[in-house]
Amino acid sequence: TGFEFIRIREQYIQNAYDDKGKWYVGYGNHYYQNKTTVQKGDTISLQGAENLLRFWVNEYGKAINKLGVKLTQGQFDALVSYMYNRGPGTFAQSVLRKMVLANPNDSRIPEQFVKEWGIDLALKAGLIRRRQLEAQLYISTPEEQAGNSIFLLLVFFGLAYFYYQKSKKK
Repeated sequence: TGFEFIRIREQYIQNAYDDKGKWYVGYGNHYYQNKTTVQKGDTISLQGAENLLRFWVNEYGKAINKLGVKLTQGQFDALVSYMYNRGPGTFAQSVLRKMVLANPNDSRIPEQFVKEWGIDLALKAGLIRRRQLEAQLYISTPEEQAGNSIFLLLVFFGLAYFYYQKSKKK
């Protein structure tokens, strides 16, 4: 699902961290469910972070549905991931959005994900990789998505076990 796709790509961070003057917590969230901003010193539990992630995935899903175009599950999930990572304002102004509105099956859309990788040069390689994965998700079949969901769960549990073992050594 889109939730799992994003959760795997965003690292859970318990304590608020500063990124270019804005504070983030959990799975890269700047805002809480009540729309207040994350502040220096804030903390969030893993369950709280997953609830917050689920809330924003749902909110962005509503925004994608408001586009009023028929999408496959893969197209929907890829667009939600893009919006979660780049922000709704960036998505609203994007060429990607305009292309989806004109024809969600336009064969140039996967390439457009990569063209709109982001702006942070320090993270360019990782952001391009994420856009490539979103592009793959956008064009995936339901069968591929089912296989990817199982794979993503295995990766998630593997990472969780790794961080658990790492925390025990401290």
